[in-house]
Amino acid sequence: MNQATPSAAELPVAGDPGERGKLMYDMNETTVFAYAKDPRFSYCLYMPSDMLERDEPPELLVMVHGTGRTFIKYRDALAEFGRWNYCAVLCPLFPVGVLGDGNRDGFKQLREGDIRYDEVLLGMVEEVGAKYGTTFNRFALAGYSGGGQFVNRFTYLHPGRLWASSVGAPGSVTLLDTDRNWWVGVADMQQIFGIGLDLDALRRVPVQLVVGGADRETWEITHSEGGRHWMPGANDAGRTRPDRLATLQRTLLAAGVQAQLDIVPEVAHDGINCLGEMKTFIAASLKKLRAGRAAAAGPLAAQTVNVALNADIRSINPGVNRDDNTDTVMLHLVEGLVALREDGAVGPLLAEKMVMSPDGLTYTFTLRRGVKFHNGMALTSADVLWSWNRYMDPKTDWRCLSEFDGRSGLKVESVTAPNPQTVVMRINKPNALFLDSLARTDCAMAGVIHKDSVNPDGSFKAPIGTGPFTLGEWKRGEYVLLNRFDGYVSPAGKAPDGYLGAKRPMVSAVKFMVIPDPATTKAALLSGAVDAVQLLDSDLLEMSRVPSVEVKTTPTSAKEVLLFQTRDPVLGNPKIRQAIAAALDVRQLTSAASNGLTRPNASAIYASSPFYTETQRQGYKHDLALAKKLLQEAGYKGQKIKLITNKRPGRPSFNIALISQQMMMAVGLNVEVEVLEWATQLDRYNKGNYQMMAFSYSARLDPALSYEQFSGPKDRQPRKVWENPEALALIDQASTISNPAQRSKIFDDLHKRFMADVPMIMLYNYVDITANTKRLQGYTPWVASKPRLWEVKVSK
Repeated sequence: MNQATPSAAELPVAGDPGERGKLMYDMNETTVFAYAKDPRFSYCLYMPSDMLERDEPPELLVMVHGTGRTFIKYRDALAEFGRWNYCAVLCPLFPVGVLGDGNRDGFKQLREGDIRYDEVLLGMVEEVGAKYGTTFNRFALAGYSGGGQFVNRFTYLHPGRLWASSVGAPGSVTLLDTDRNWWVGVADMQQIFGIGLDLDALRRVPVQLVVGGADRETWEITHSEGGRHWMPGANDAGRTRPDRLATLQRTLLAAGVQAQLDIVPEVAHDGINCLGEMKTFIAASLKKLRAGRAAAAGPLAAQTVNVALNADIRSINPGVNRDDNTDTVMLHLVEGLVALREDGAVGPLLAEKMVMSPDGLTYTFTLRRGVKFHNGMALTSADVLWSWNRYMDPKTDWRCLSEFDGRSGLKVESVTAPNPQTVVMRINKPNALFLDSLARTDCAMAGVIHKDSVNPDGSFKAPIGTGPFTLGEWKRGEYVLLNRFDGYVSPAGKAPDGYLGAKRPMVSAVKFMVIPDPATTKAALLSGAVDAVQLLDSDLLEMSRVPSVEVKTTPTSAKEVLLFQTRDPVLGNPKIRQAIAAALDVRQLTSAASNGLTRPNASAIYASSPFYTETQRQGYKHDLALAKKLLQEAGYKGQKIKLITNKRPGRPSFNIALISQQMMMAVGLNVEVEVLEWATQLDRYNKGNYQMMAFSYSARLDPALSYEQFSGPKDRQPRKVWENPEALALIDQASTISNPAQRSKIFDDLHKRFMADVPMIMLYNYVDITANTKRLQGYTPWVASKPRLWEVKVSK
């Protein structure tokens, strides 16, 4: 175990603000440092910036370059891994020709003239530890190509200094063979280095041997008699790198060393493309290293739950400047009068009960007693009234203002607070979905916040809500920390029921960690650095086989779609949109984009809804001849169509765009794919500034709300896609009646119109694939596709 890191105030440089400032510049990805004891050598680092705030030091991973000396490239490629696994990364540089002879290979043999490269590295490790106020007694060592040779040999000399060893694609290997001399074997290692083989220590080090399956070139690794490193037996381990590593594994296993051989399919000699396997191995080793430490520390050490987000939240202002990740975090902090149940029904949350008047125009909410804000103040009807008035002020820029101010037909005409426990809301006309609209997650449930959430000038400060967690810290681009609200009063219930039911905070903190790279996310889960993640479809099978991980797949009502700007000069022609629909083989597209996990769904209603009728099952037929005929009738002359997408991790938009492009080009459409950052694409969507877009809609459980999500007048709501007046009237009608049979007929009519107008193409409903460590108990996904961290425990 490494020596504990001093607090920021205890660091040797802390007394001098100038020196402390210098140290801060030496965090994260650093510059290149000369090794103080021998400036012929140098190194760069990744040092976690939060180590000054932690009681424990990071672990250390050393990555050794190959002949190409791409040490900075490796550091940059491992920085995210270090960041989310709380691991420092040291990448040394051993230059070519240190002795003036142009020798590129000296470091690989660990000795060159009077230089002992193993001792140089150990000196660098000591220097880095001293610089940052800690001691790295043990570390993980990885290397690729020439660096793999270094790691192979260093592991024999210093196994007691390692907690993991990853040997990547060495051209030459040193076998654990006590009958052969160095470098082919280890028989005379004691005489050469003054260090004997410590088999007991070596058996305690997990060793990975990793190489690309297509790494078959032999010209560079075949030793010829008379060459610099020729010796008898130099080529005996095999012809190719995979052959040589297989032989090395056999000698290690025969000696009782825990050695695994990982072959990366379809990868040639490419260190960066092998890093994924190396990170997975190091993460697993790191998890084992920390497991005993956590057990020894007692139950309180395991009370923070870490959850991976594929992108940062957009703000901490509920329902304002939001996206799905933002909603997820905010709904742990704020609550509304009503909320969604697991089955999509709406029930009281901050309200104890609610009563609708016989004419359907007045709703009376009686508040639950004992509910407190995070600042300790009791919830009253005055707080509900203040929050509602703030949301309805256009200056707030609430996402859902247009849903309640009359622009969408529904208007809240008055909100009053006749006594401290009662709120009365009156609407302009009966609306069966009024409560559903209040419960919408993209509206932050019209979450009630205390007036101290804003500054005296009315600008937003931070959310002071009534939810089970309080806002600890938002470190942009890195994490959002939520702390348990000890004063939380849970709604009634024995278990969670959507956003209702039991909602007790059972852990001391929840940390939503921003990890955009899926490979890093997976490695962080395997190492135990995060407890819950959303997986890519392609990782499902692999992660299902990991004993320490629980994987769940949940169909959701979230939608994967292709949007059209129906006011565009080209796509405003419905025949061109219909031609695109006929050109797409949606079954093939869905299978490819979802890795076969789901089926196409052309309806705005998800397949398990009671309103999903035979009519809703009807989709577009793949018909290339029809597509070409429609394009001809439309007078299409090859005008360019720009299809916007993004590479947001965990969402299939990019793959959908590429596959769709190829299918559309097959019928003569001139389609160009433009990749934008997610925030930029979302801004373009909200402004209606696009021709065509691969997009993901968050979950809506009621069919009328699902249609409303993309339907409306574009002049007042530019983000809307479908503005057919007759369709809007039907959606409005479906929102005002509650009879299921009547609503079902309306939805069937809407689907037929939707298919004819083609304002967008519904492809399929997203399948939520979540994975969590088995120490996390009570973590359950649901159809709304949002993590919930209340009623979740961690095992001891």
